Amino acid sequence: MPYAITALFDAATEERLRAARAALVEAGLCDPAVAEVRPHLSFSILPGLDAEALRPRLRAWCYERAPLALQIAAVGSFPGDEGVVYLAPVVTERLLETNASLDRLLAEAGGAPEGTYRAGSWVPHVTVGIHLASEHIPAALGLLREADVFYTGVLTQLAVAEFPPLTELYTFPLRGEGAASAAG
Repeated sequence: MPYAITALFDAATEERLRAARAALVEAGLCDPAVAEVRPHLSFSILPGLDAEALRPRLRAWCYERAPLALQIAAVGSFPGDEGVVYLAPVVTERLLETNASLDRLLAEAGGAPEGTYRAGSWVPHVTVGIHLASEHIPAALGLLREADVFYTGVLTQLAVAEFPPLTELYTFPLRGEGAASAAG
């Protein structure tokens, strides 16, 4: 079963993202099941993972990192037949460093992110619609361009999930307290 490492948003941002997803569903443009998935930034997809062995390492990693501001700046769609529409954040040095550091942690724990999720290939994105028919993608992008999502939210937690369906196994807050606090 594949696994995902995702970053979760503050409550106000999550509410805005859920509203954007709901608008896509109400317009009949995407799979209603997407509304059940907690909005997130996808950091990594792994074909396999010992999630329990990763838990203490990821806890320590999260406690060393402060919450991360994320400015949503654009909408997009990936090529292919998955029918994905997403919101794209401004790509900052801190966002890229966070992804690269997480990749290193996963490698040390025996995990290997899939190709487009590896540092250097990763496209930061917040999926808001999936399984759209190709003819619905332009309408979905137009609807998202008018949505109330273009502002700076905060990534406050990291989650490990398995899928399909996306099911959170555990989450840790991004606390920025350092390794000494993580042990306590």
